[in-house]
Amino acid sequence: MSHNENLPIGESSFTVSADAGSYVAITVNDEIIGVAEVPATGTIDVPIIAQTATGTAMVVVTRNQRQPYIATVTITNPSVNVTFGVGWNWWSPTAAIELADFEAALDGKGLNIIAQDGSSVTYENNSWSGDLTTLEVGVMYMVQTLEEVTITVDGTAVDPAEHPLVLNPGNNWIGILGNEDKTLDEALPNPTNLDYIKTANGLSVYYQGQGWKGSISTLKPGTGYIYNSKAGVTKTITYPLAK
Repeated sequence: MSHNENLPIGESSFTVSADAGSYVAITVNDEIIGVAEVPATGTIDVPIIAQTATGTAMVVVTRNQRQPYIATVTITNPSVNVTFGVGWNWWSPTAAIELADFEAALDGKGLNIIAQDGSSVTYENNSWSGDLTTLEVGVMYMVQTLEEVTITVDGTAVDPAEHPLVLNPGNNWIGILGNEDKTLDEALPNPTNLDYIKTANGLSVYYQGQGWKGSISTLKPGTGYIYNSKAGVTKTITYPLAK
């Protein structure tokens, strides 16, 4: 029997390994948030209702003629885990984190962090300096690194409903919130003809009557994108509130 001791806020599944044929139930405050039967592989990603506040959850595993297994896991704030390659990286925070913590996690391997408005910080003489003061969720930053680096930064979960995606006419540096990939149709409803979205190595264009065409089909949390809106007005997209 094995599983993680922590359940991050916003997660929509929880992995449990147990004997095939076992039944898994996960509860919070005596309410079931997920149930599943363990398959022959012995491991199951139990679909759960994503949580929005810290606390505890109970994991209960039962099987015929076996003593039930009961354990408590901690519902925690999420961490930002990301690997940056050498050079420029298009990145978007998936949780609220402090700029200073992000800079420290780069451990001298970062060189520049740039926002769409041109504000930035640069690492030189063993310290960061510049006019960028905060990191916002749902937007993209260009992060330049001197070598490959993997970092983990403790963050705070945010409610997507309180951080809508704002698309102004022209270019927008964006990211998506949540823990799951979204198709272009799911993430970007009601596009305008010839809108396009691109990453550092991909591009898709929206054609009226045909839909999205190109190499990008889904948007991934943590990846930064440039969305070019052909609409003459600002559009605001609010994602559903996690339950």
